[in-house]
Amino acid sequence: MFGRYLKAGMVNRYLWEKSSDDDYGMLLSQAKLVKDPHSLLLRLYNLMLPQLLLYPVALRHAKRNHPNAFKE
Repeated sequence: MFGRYLKAGMVNRYLWEKSSDDDYGMLLSQAKLVKDPHSLLLRLYNLMLPQLLLYPVALRHAKRNHPNAFKE
């Protein structure tokens, strides 16, 4: 049940690590324009096609940069 949210979160974390301060400012300015912040958050935290496509890249990045998190 939580697998989709974990994948979306991993992709979001990857994008966050790759973004700059300018990207963060742009995201905030876009968030101010949204009438329904709840719908924006749902889109960000639900696994959608762009996140699904980026998931293998984000997973590889996470395993390379945080190997202790993936030890069994």
